[in-house]
Formats: sequence, structure tokens, C-alpha cells
Amino acid sequence: MFGISKPKKELLPSPGRYCDLEPRSLMDRRETLNEMLRHWQQIELRVAIYAYGEECFLISATTGTAEAGAPIKLQFTAADSDLGHAIYDLLLQCYAHPKDAADGSLKNWAVFAASGAKTGKAFESKCTYVTAKTINTAIVVEAIRRSPPSDTYVGQQLSITGAPAVLGSAVKKLVATLRLLDSQDAL
Repeated sequence: MFGISKPKKELLPSPGRYCDLEPRSLMDRRETLNEMLRHWQQIELRVAIYAYGEECFLISATTGTAEAGAPIKLQFTAADSDLGHAIYDLLLQCYAHPKDAADGSLKNWAVFAASGAKTGKAFESKCTYVTAKTINTAIVVEAIRRSPPSDTYVGQQLSITGAPAVLGSAVKKLVATLRLLDSQDAL
């Protein structure tokens, strides 16, 4: 009908469990953020994932580019579905946390603190950095070596409504692929 406006959507609860939500939840969250923030370009959801050696995955929500909020720490051997759910949950928390007024020091970097690493150099040398971000109706997952920096990355594109186990499996495969390339001096 004409003249009736849709009610404003409310932000999804933070934190939420993706498994309890509808398949369109990520797209709804992105639409809500774009309505609220009215940015000059389309806002996409993004999380940062650190594969810390063979010990754990550290997953952090972002405010688009900067990490924000408490990270989720999962054992490196966690089930693919658990890793996928954690990533989906934190994608839903994108822009839900205030930007930290971080001064760039390690003590203020929540992911570093959660890792238990003694130094930033030790942390960086053990990490494989992965991002998962929405782009239109896809989730693009990219893995890259951070230390020493490399301009080569590996990636995969998945459906935005895909199963969490598929997303978790993709992250693990990309980490393994990047590490294999690194061990062969292909980066």
C-alpha cells in the first residue's frame, strides 16, 4: 500500500547465536547497518580471524576495519561447525561494539592478550591472518601471512546463507593451504 512506511529494524541482539536465527540474518544485519549509518558506500560485515599456530583460532568482531569487542577463542581442533558458528556470530556483531580508543600498544590489543603470546613478534610469526566478509550475497574468506608481510593470499567465496560447517571447513583449508605455500617459499 502507498503511504505506509516500514518500521525501522532494530539491531540484532549482541551477542547472538547464529544457529537460532533465520538464514537471511546476515543480510538483514547489513541492511540495518546501512540504514542506520548512511555511509557513502555499502557497508559490509567483516571479522578478523587469527589461526595462532596449531593452538587456537582467535576471532574478533570489527567496526568495519578495526577489531572491537572481546574475541572468541577456539581450540585449533574445534569442529568446523563450531568455528563457522563463531564466525557467523561475530559477523552479526560487526559495528555493535564501540571503536576502541586504542593507542596501538599490544596491551590494548584484545586478540594478542587472548593468545597468551609473550611478544608481538612471537604472536605475528605464529599467526595466519584470515578475514571473512560479506560481499553482496557471498562471504569472501581470505588468508594471508602477516609476518613477514606477503602480498599473496588464498581465498574462497561461499554463499552468505551457507552452513556453518562449510564456512569453518573453508577457513581451516585456507589456513592449511597458505601454510603449505609458505613452507614451499611460494609466498
